[in-house]
Amino acid sequence: MSALIYGLLLYFLAANLSSENFSAILSEHNSGVSFGWAGLSTQGIYKMVMSIGWNPYFDNTKKTIEAWLLHDFEDDFYGEELRLTMVGYIRPEV
Repeated sequence: MSALIYGLLLYFLAANLSSENFSAILSEHNSGVSFGWAGLSTQGIYKMVMSIGWNPYFDNTKKTIEAWLLHDFEDDFYGEELRLTMVGYIRPEV
């Protein structure tokens, strides 16, 4: 299931990052929910909440990074360069 479909189920856009591209980050960080900023190359910077973990609701079998951009977008952001900055840790994965 694509990031956009996940986001639509949750009522906001989400970006699911490939575990293959971020294995070092995934191994360094504990599972849980963090907050910070997300920058889209042509659209600006937005508040975000990010989960690092297995997302059991969607039956994921690999540890993933999923960032939710807290903004009311008119369109999706496929093809945009996405930069994430973690500012703080909220809680461990439930």
